[in-house]
Amino acid sequence: MKKLITTLTAGLLALTLTACGGGLTTFDATAYIQGLMDETYLGKFSEEYMKSVNIDLEEAEKTYRNSLEVEFQYLANAFELDQEYLSEEVYEDALDLLADIYQNARYEVKPATKTEKGFAVEVVVQPYDIVAVIYEEYMEDYGKTFNEKYTDYTAEKIQAMSDTQYEDFLTEYENDWASGILQLFRDHAAEGGYLDAESIIIQLAPDTDGLYTISDNDFSNLDALILAYQR
Repeated sequence: MKKLITTLTAGLLALTLTACGGGLTTFDATAYIQGLMDETYLGKFSEEYMKSVNIDLEEAEKTYRNSLEVEFQYLANAFELDQEYLSEEVYEDALDLLADIYQNARYEVKPATKTEKGFAVEVVVQPYDIVAVIYEEYMEDYGKTFNEKYTDYTAEKIQAMSDTQYEDFLTEYENDWASGILQLFRDHAAEGGYLDAESIIIQLAPDTDGLYTISDNDFSNLDALILAYQR
C-alpha cells in the first residue's frame, strides 16, 4: 500500500514567503520550512511564521485543518472509507485521529543554503508507521470479523431493498466500517514506531512577483514521508 503523491497538498498548504528589507536570508528560509511543517503536522503556529507568510491565527488554523482533510483522503483510499456516506461525527472523529497521529511526526529542518535560484533546505524525516502497522497486522482479521456481522445481508436481500432502504443500509454499513477502523488505530496506537530516517532537499525559490515558495513536487514528496503507508 503506497501513499499517493499528488500536488493537492502543496498547492493548498505551501504559503508564499515575501522577502523584506535586505532580502531573504538563509535564516528566513530555514524558519519558513520549519514553520510550514510545524503548522501542517503539529498545528503549531509561531507569530514569526504567521507574520512571514502574512496570515493570522484563524487562517493558520484553517490551513492546519486542510492538511488533516488532505491526509484523510489518503487514509480513505487506503482503508476504503466512503466519505459520501460518513456521518459528520465519524468524519470529525477521523480528523481528530489524524491530528493525534500527526503529533508523532518526527523531522529535523537543517540550516538552509543559498543557491543560484534561491535556497535549498534539507529536511530529515523519520516516517511514522502506525498506518502500515494497522493495515498489515490487523486489517485481515478486522475484515473477517466485520463481514460476519453482515452475513444475513445476502445479494438477494440487498436487491430487494427500496432505494431509501438501500441508502440507509449503506450509511449504516460505511459508518460501522469506518468507526471500527478508527477504533483499531486507537486500540493499537502504542504500537506505532519509526522507520529509518530519510533526507529530502526542498528548493525555495522566488516567482515572478518575488514571492518565495516551494514546488508542488517537493512538498508532495516531503509529505509522503511523514506517515508510512507501507513498511
